[in-house]
Amino acid sequence: MYAQTIQRFARAAVTVAAVFLANTGYAASPQMGDPLTANPGVKPREAKTSNAGFDMWDEKWRQIQSTVDPVDWMDHFRVCALKFRYRNYDDLLRCLDLFEAKIAKNTETVSRIKADEARRAAPVLTGWLRTSAYAELGEPKLALKWAESAWNALPEAYRTTKQQFFLGGQTYTEFTGVSQMLGGVSMLNDDETAIGRNNPAGLDLRAETIAMSLAAQRSLLYQRAGETEKAKIALDDLRKWEGLKGKDPVIGLFSTSAPYKAQARLLSIGPLFAMGEFA
Repeated sequence: MYAQTIQRFARAAVTVAAVFLANTGYAASPQMGDPLTANPGVKPREAKTSNAGFDMWDEKWRQIQSTVDPVDWMDHFRVCALKFRYRNYDDLLRCLDLFEAKIAKNTETVSRIKADEARRAAPVLTGWLRTSAYAELGEPKLALKWAESAWNALPEAYRTTKQQFFLGGQTYTEFTGVSQMLGGVSMLNDDETAIGRNNPAGLDLRAETIAMSLAAQRSLLYQRAGETEKAKIALDDLRKWEGLKGKDPVIGLFSTSAPYKAQARLLSIGPLFAMGEFA
């Protein structure tokens, strides 16, 4: 009886599978070498996710360009980040120009970030995105100009690195708070890679990442400009991050990791290759 039950179950499963495959258009999958022909009986499957999220940010971009702009500076920057993510450079540069004008006039506190804090962070954020954009557009001189501008606007603690006594890692500054609010943190995910990436563009907006990437970009751009000594100094700025130590999460006294070492080394590949020191 047990064997008969299994056989009946197997036949039923085959029948269900056949119906499923027929309904989804996979009943007659082509074999390698067979000519591909359209099956008029197969309907395209509807996307499971809505475009509502993208539509919202498209609407914000339209509002940003209007005479009456209700979008706060934080969402404005997130729109710019989306333009960068999708490599829409014309819109990106326009978005950043409008962002800087908005920041200059802003007097409001947004998500606990005060207006003067936003003004101090803005040159770093806009310069960082402009550096990457101009580098990808084949404009190394402009890229280097904005990289230096952003680098000089960074807090000194991020240009030289500063070990935090408790818990370890890079010390917390005003810029850390701004970048955290912009980047976002997923409270539903314990994975540290979610920190700084919970934003519409999915960019890593952690202050540490911005500082390290600016150091790497400066090194690479200086090397390509033939200024090797400046390139090496910028590379040293990047390598300083390798030495910062993380502390144990329980009592925060003992060094247990080097939280930025892997990322700093990965970012150093480009400059080292340009210098002929990486093979």
